[in-house]
Formats: sequence, C-alpha cells, structure tokens
Amino acid sequence: MRRTLLALPLLLAGCAGSWPSGSYVQAISPDDAKVLAPAVADCVAAILPSKQDIHTESAGSDDPIAALLPPFLDRAGFTETSTGTAVSYVAGPMDSGVLLRVSVENRAGSARYFTRATNGILTPGGPTTVTTS
Repeated sequence: MRRTLLALPLLLAGCAGSWPSGSYVQAISPDDAKVLAPAVADCVAAILPSKQDIHTESAGSDDPIAALLPPFLDRAGFTETSTGTAVSYVAGPMDSGVLLRVSVENRAGSARYFTRATNGILTPGGPTTVTTS
C-alpha cells in the first residue's frame, strides 16, 4: 500500500507535461456550452476579485463556449481586454459527463465535474474546487 501511495505523485507528474496550453475543448456540443459558459465565469469569479481586466484564451473556431462567454464574464464584473490577466479553460468528456477546468495565468485554478442527466443535459455533479497560489 505504501509503495502505491509513493508512486502516485510520480505517475501524476508524468501526465502534467501533456496538459494542453491555452484553452482546449473536446466533444462539447452547443447545448453543453450553454451550461459550461456560465460555469467558466463562476470559476473565474471564484479565483479573481471582480473589476479586473482579463484575456480569455479561446480554444479556436470549434469552441462553442467562447461565443457564449462574454456576457457571463461581464455580469461577473470582468472586462475582456487583450492585455488582461490570462484565463484559459479545458472542457472535455470524462466518464458519462464533462470535466471543466479553469486556469488563471497558470497559477490558480478551479475545476468542476458535470454529469449528464437522463435527458442529455449537463448538470453539476459535484462542488467547484478552487486552488490558489
């Protein structure tokens, strides 16, 4: 048992280098984005005080979250600028749901798991976790 506990950090460290830089979205539908966009804004608000300039790194043209995000960030008190604090997010399938992770300048982060209800709609499947440095 003790050997397993000692090996776990080494295994996780090997995965750290493969985490995508910037924002990354995989297998997220437009309906999923309607649930995840306000969650991204909530995560940013849990990490940063409002009234800050931020720069959200979009995952590109196939990112359905990016188009929905600005009004939610605005409501949370953040202004999108090209020189603001860098914010990125990763959303992708995990089990039967979606894991969302939001990072602020790679020094603080927030994560939440969303499960898929029987009607196919994503719903929060657990609490939001926040780490700061």
